[in-house]
Amino acid sequence: MRNILSRLGLLLGAGALAVVGFTGTASAAPAASTADTMTAPADTKSSPVRARSDVKTQGYYNGYCEYYELCMFHLNGFQGSGIDFPAIPGFRDGTYRDNAFVSPGEGQGQSPANNARSLFNADPYYYVLGCIDENLLGMCAYQPPLSGGDLFPDYFLNLESHTY
Repeated sequence: MRNILSRLGLLLGAGALAVVGFTGTASAAPAASTADTMTAPADTKSSPVRARSDVKTQGYYNGYCEYYELCMFHLNGFQGSGIDFPAIPGFRDGTYRDNAFVSPGEGQGQSPANNARSLFNADPYYYVLGCIDENLLGMCAYQPPLSGGDLFPDYFLNLESHTY
């Protein structure tokens, strides 16, 4: 009986170590070569979501990270050019090849396909599923609501599709 409980404890402990999201904490933008040394999401960094006074309504694909959007950035730490996708249940973007980073900054005009280093799920309710291949194929992971950071090594410069 003790042996069974010990094995059960090992299985439960291993399950607790599983990664929930595909981002770590955002910090000052490290060099791309340090992607494999990023830490797990242990503490929350400030959100890239900003209140804007220059617009009357929220708009998607305008490059500004607003609530109810998935925001992707060309550089680590929510820096560089960005793109924002609507956080609508059932919405999916099967390929990023037909999109471009639109806000001012490094990477503007480039496709976010295999080109994003950080992201933020600015939706307060829904998880986003991100995948490394088009049409939600390949390795995928969920990002919890109101969270994000620098992409983990398997997703760093490797995301190609997502859905809510």
